[in-house]
Amino acid sequence: MKKTEGTSHSERLRIQNAHAHEIELRLEPWGEQLSISRNVRYEIVATGPDGDCLEVEFEEKRITIWGWSGSILSVFHEGDLLCQCNIPVPATAQRPEKQ
Repeated sequence: MKKTEGTSHSERLRIQNAHAHEIELRLEPWGEQLSISRNVRYEIVATGPDGDCLEVEFEEKRITIWGWSGSILSVFHEGDLLCQCNIPVPATAQRPEKQ
């Protein structure tokens, strides 16, 4: 199936801290950082061009969310906007399409 040039999509991702300690949430490449307390859930909403998606890296005390080329991102807690990354991610090399 061929994708239409210029179309976009949105992704939603919910992250909850189940650890006994606070963890850090990093939003890249914007360089934003938030803390997630125990049992707190954040919702990440990203919008950008079709053809790519969010990437998530999990570490012991940190979660890093990477936007894709052309995407913007917002973070919500219980419906309240905590952080808005409105500068689209710069273009990077395209990933090869999966067969």
